[in-house]
Amino acid sequence: MLLRYHDDNFLFETSSFEATFSEGAIVRGGNVTFHKDTPLGNELWITSSVLLGENTSSDRIVRLIFINPEQDWRSNQTYAWKLDSAWMSADKSSSDAVWLHWNVQSYTNSSIQVREVNDVWECNEVELRFRPIRKVASDYPVTGDERVVLKNVRLGLGLPAENIHSVSPCPGHPRSCSVVDGDVEMIDRPWEAFGSTRLDSLQQTRLLEAGAIVALLALIVLFVVLCWRRQHRANLYQQLSPTPDENLDLKVEDTYEDSEPRSTVEGVVNETR
Repeated sequence: MLLRYHDDNFLFETSSFEATFSEGAIVRGGNVTFHKDTPLGNELWITSSVLLGENTSSDRIVRLIFINPEQDWRSNQTYAWKLDSAWMSADKSSSDAVWLHWNVQSYTNSSIQVREVNDVWECNEVELRFRPIRKVASDYPVTGDERVVLKNVRLGLGLPAENIHSVSPCPGHPRSCSVVDGDVEMIDRPWEAFGSTRLDSLQQTRLLEAGAIVALLALIVLFVVLCWRRQHRANLYQQLSPTPDENLDLKVEDTYEDSEPRSTVEGVVNETR
């Protein structure tokens, strides 16, 4: 589902938004709002509602938090802005909201950043994995699958009226560029070079299984061929043994020394002495 937000302060665009929550609920899409100069920074909120039962719903919020270098605990930063952290509301069906976080302590120096204010950051895929920052109540399970995945992302903050240009965290490889938890991952996808779409996990599994079967069959055929050649070579070079009817001993009169020379002309004897 396409999500887009654009005003004088912020640009956000993604062709696909998917948020997975702890109980297995998956949210695709929502309402996008921008909150400028909050205590944490500039925040983009994506809000939606999840049905928990026939008459029960739960509000869900994903908060993407952007900062400038003055808000960074690292010194001498030269970027214009970066995505520093993110929050995800895990459950708001009760009075006490439980939040999950990505990079809440800013340990990861996110590569989702630009150097100039007129840069628009673009990437093929962004994935953020969320965790609690402290131990949560035992009645609230955390599966490890909590995440937000965005595809074909465009981000801009404090954009001027003109001279906007796009930047990528991995220039030269826009199709194979993926950012996971703020770090760039280069993935070889040869099928994309021919305009094909990305294979899903089931297709990839089937391809791997087919490749393993082909490799196993090739090894079996090679083993059989090697065994056959070895046996054939052994038979070819096996020494011949005389049969009982054969006598390989030379008689005295058949030896070279005692044999008389014979001429090929009838009645003529060759003299060699």
